Amino acid sequence: MKPFPYQLRVAQHLVANKRVMLDADMGVGKTIMSLTALKLLQPERTLILCPAVAVANWNAEIKKWGCFHLSIRVLSYDKARTTSTLSTLVEWRPEVLVLDEAHYLKNPEAKRTLAIYGKGGLAHVAKRVWLLSGTFAPNNAAEYYPHLHCLFSHLLPDKVESYNAFLNYFCVVRHDRIQARGRTITIPRVLGNANVAEMRDILAQTGVRIRASEVLPELPKLTWATLMLEGSNLKGLRELTREAERYLELVQQGIPIPPDSHLMQLRRLLSEAKATAVIEWLHDYTQHTRKKLVIFSQHINPLSKIHQAFSSSSCLLNGSTPSKKRGELVTRFQNDPDCQLFLGQLIACNTAITLTAASRILFLDLSFVPGENAQAAARCHRVGQHQPVLAQVVTLPHSLDEKVAEVLVRKTQMLKELEYAEPC
Repeated sequence: MKPFPYQLRVAQHLVANKRVMLDADMGVGKTIMSLTALKLLQPERTLILCPAVAVANWNAEIKKWGCFHLSIRVLSYDKARTTSTLSTLVEWRPEVLVLDEAHYLKNPEAKRTLAIYGKGGLAHVAKRVWLLSGTFAPNNAAEYYPHLHCLFSHLLPDKVESYNAFLNYFCVVRHDRIQARGRTITIPRVLGNANVAEMRDILAQTGVRIRASEVLPELPKLTWATLMLEGSNLKGLRELTREAERYLELVQQGIPIPPDSHLMQLRRLLSEAKATAVIEWLHDYTQHTRKKLVIFSQHINPLSKIHQAFSSSSCLLNGSTPSKKRGELVTRFQNDPDCQLFLGQLIACNTAITLTAASRILFLDLSFVPGENAQAAARCHRVGQHQPVLAQVVTLPHSLDEKVAEVLVRKTQMLKELEYAEPC
């Protein structure tokens, strides 16, 4: 197997630089680029950190691309951050540290971020650090801070030394006082970007940006649309809708919403109501076509409900599915003509799996993080797909869906302002 010419160019860029942020669309081959670079470099010790769901895929790709002779360890972020494992890895002193899906490190206070970027962390002992992601800042520019502060601090303005300084310099921020669980707290709301030209210039110096539309012109088109279905038993959701709408401003800023909030409760109930409508729609769909279909949701209950209705022709993958079983489910969907439906919990299925046997996707609900939705769609829209892909968001009339879509549009537009031209 050989990499595409653009993948080889990026691999050479990785070899030539000790610190690289590879900002590449899903499906263009970040794994291939990294492994090609390792074959060129021939390092003595390589550590690859990634989400748990991606560990098996990395190990399989290492064998496929002929890197099994290299000393490569693949661990999940959660495994690597444990005290005993972290101590062993620091002592091992990897020559190359590959951080896959590096947006997992966007929170500067998270334990996994501190294990890598904190004092004495892995990023400080590795000779080379390569960051891979298609969404380094899923919500706003402030999420670039951990990467830039640790690895590219020389590019930042002198007065931007702390997270708060970074936040206030590169974002338009409003500090609001709100009531949460019986106490008053101050929350910074990111309303937009600041000093955009300066941020774009900094990002351009950190690595390379690869867009699928530019390097994979042969990749079929991805189209987003809505699928409006009639739902039942929506009367009880009306009051929750009015109360939940006030949370949407917080969502736009990427602020976590309590799982017991009215907004999250409403979204779960809406998804369950959609599942009933989708089951009716699927009975008609499966009778008239043998084409495969992928269905995503953040919630387990609606997916389980659909799985029960189509148990013999569907497979279900959620956050509790064992790693070994995940690979078996994906293989079945890809190769078994009788397995027509793949049902996936969004957070468990938006990385490290390939579902190109399907060219149509239904989202029962969307993540408030635009990048997570894009990554999920990229499970079908990637190398190996030969058909145009249609991603449809299931909506119910007069529901909260329309307002959620407005929030996502604003967040997506804010992030697009930071795009820069790649040097490769």
